[in-house]
Amino acid sequence: MAIYRITIKTAQARWSITGLFASSCEAVIQTLADWPEARCISARCIRSVQ
Repeated sequence: MAIYRITIKTAQARWSITGLFASSCEAVIQTLADWPEARCISARCIRSVQ
């Protein structure tokens, strides 16, 4: 598990949130499920949790 900073861009706004995910792929897929109107989603690992 790791803490990821997720950046979400839509037509109206841009947000950055953090979350705990198993991988960056999971982070992007889960974020896309939560925000289907997103035009761009990026995930950056902040810290690995052990």
